[in-house]
Amino acid sequence: MNNLQMDTIQKAQRVTQDYASYSWRKNGLGTTLGGIIGIAIYLVNLLFSPGLVTTALTIGLTIGWLIGKEVIRQRLYRTFGYAQELWPSRSRWSHFFSIVLVELCIAGCWYVFLSKLHSQLLYWILAAVSLLVIPWICWRYLRNGDEFVIGVFLLVACIINSVGTTMPHTIEQVSGTLVFPLIGLGMIVRGIQEHREFRSLSALLCASEKE
Repeated sequence: MNNLQMDTIQKAQRVTQDYASYSWRKNGLGTTLGGIIGIAIYLVNLLFSPGLVTTALTIGLTIGWLIGKEVIRQRLYRTFGYAQELWPSRSRWSHFFSIVLVELCIAGCWYVFLSKLHSQLLYWILAAVSLLVIPWICWRYLRNGDEFVIGVFLLVACIINSVGTTMPHTIEQVSGTLVFPLIGLGMIVRGIQEHREFRSLSALLCASEKE
C-alpha cells in the first residue's frame, strides 16, 4: 500500500467520523432551534405574568424542541445513511455525574419550596414526577454539552412555571442577568456553524460517491 492509498483511506475515515458525529455530539440546526426556543421562553416569562398560558407555552415549546431536534437530526443529518458515533465511556460517566448534580440541585430547590408551602399534595406529586422524568430526559435526549445546557434551562423553566402561581419570582427575576438569552444566541450561532460544516461534509461525500 503506497502513501497515496493510505492518505485516501485516512481521509475517508475522517469524513466518516465527522458524518457520524452528527448522531449525538453535534446537532446543527437542532442546536439553533434550542437557542431560539430558549430565548422565546425567556421573553415569554419576562413579558407575561405567571399563569396557565405561560406554563402551557413553556412546556409546549420545550417538548417541541425535544422532538424537533431529533427530527432535524434524522431528516437533515442522515442523508447518506445511518452512522452511529461511539459514546466513549469517559463521556458517558461525565454525563451521568452531570445528571446527578442537576438532580440534587433540583431536589434541594423542591425541598426548600415544599417546606414553605406546608406540603400541598399537588406540589408533592409535581416534585416526584419532575425528579423521576428529568434524569431520563437528560440521559436519553440531552447527550452533548449544547443540548444539556439548553435542555436543563428549559426543564427548570417548566418546573418554575408549573408552580409559578404561588412563587413570588418570574424566571427573569430568578436568573437576574441576561445569561440565558446570551447562551441562546451562542447556541444559534454554533448550530448554524455546525450546519455549514455538514454542508461542506456533504459535498465531500457526494464527490466520493461519484468517484
